Amino acid sequence: GVLLSRSCQVGGKTVLGSGTTVGEGTIIRRSVIGRNCQIGPDCVIDGAYLWDGVVVEAGCRINSSIIADRTRIKAHTAV
Repeated sequence: GVLLSRSCQVGGKTVLGSGTTVGEGTIIRRSVIGRNCQIGPDCVIDGAYLWDGVVVEAGCRINSSIIADRTRIKAHTAV
């Protein structure tokens, strides 16, 4: 299954893969998130495709991007 924090927001047109976790305060809209991804707290992901095993650390902003398998996005990065 998927593990969502209480304060995260997952908007319409979004798909989350199995084994994915989403941190506190994170907002995901119009995106496809692969399996076994770890999305940290206070991130905004909009119009993105994250393939399997991606790690997004705290405070990242990802817009209109494709992120390949097993990529790590360091904290407070904008893509």
